[in-house]
Amino acid sequence: MNQHNAHQVTTTAGYTLIELVIVMLFSGIIISTLFSSFALLTRVSRAVDSLISFDARRALLANQIQKDIAGAFIPIQALIEEKKELPSTAVDEKKVVEISKEPQEKKPKRLQDPFISKEKNNRLSLLSFISRNPLRVYQKEKGVIEKPRVVRIIYRLVEQKEKPGYFTLFRQEGTQLDLDVYNKKADSASRMIEVADNIKDIKVTLAAEKKQEKKESKKEFVTSSVWPLKDEARAKEVELLPVQLELAVSLWDDREQASSFKLIYPIGAA
Repeated sequence: MNQHNAHQVTTTAGYTLIELVIVMLFSGIIISTLFSSFALLTRVSRAVDSLISFDARRALLANQIQKDIAGAFIPIQALIEEKKELPSTAVDEKKVVEISKEPQEKKPKRLQDPFISKEKNNRLSLLSFISRNPLRVYQKEKGVIEKPRVVRIIYRLVEQKEKPGYFTLFRQEGTQLDLDVYNKKADSASRMIEVADNIKDIKVTLAAEKKQEKKESKKEFVTSSVWPLKDEARAKEVELLPVQLELAVSLWDDREQASSFKLIYPIGAA
């Protein structure tokens, strides 16, 4: 055996330093591309989710108010004239005694605020009205025609305690038509249901038609953010029920940016 061949060391081919550097460079480019694509996909996903959430809240708010306001009307209880007391000089004591002995029928109490809109800090705080509520009717029996379910509907805009500047719109409904029943904090007539949250602002504009002495005269309208009108003289010039409701709504999104839109509805169109 040849000694030279016996002591010969066997070697294998490997990667050079330049080759390793090139591989690492390409690997870094691929990894950075994957990370940037993942970050872009995450941002797009968040933007889509925010858009869907915004559209869903807007649709729910728009549909609910549209269905409620379409059935708004002034019930006959609100048209009852309050009895005026005669001055003491014009009262005949004998007639008073005779009338007091006769049985008298109790007249129904006049319904206050059949349609009311209040604001606080130039923002909607309360919107309430009587509605026929076209979605729900009294259950009919055989041979009985369905009757609309007359209810008092209340919308309240409440600021969130944990997020100042963020508001939630609540809806309340009940067969008790007196608004005072719902203003009681304890055990109100019905529970409040959330309609939309993360609201920045809601402004209301109501349009009312002026009373006309002549039918041929041109229609004139009065606009206001509150109802009934504060000016009693102006309030007597318009009808009890406004004809149009306009809502300017601004909603916060997940990026704390506000998007605004307007909703316009005819009142009592059902």
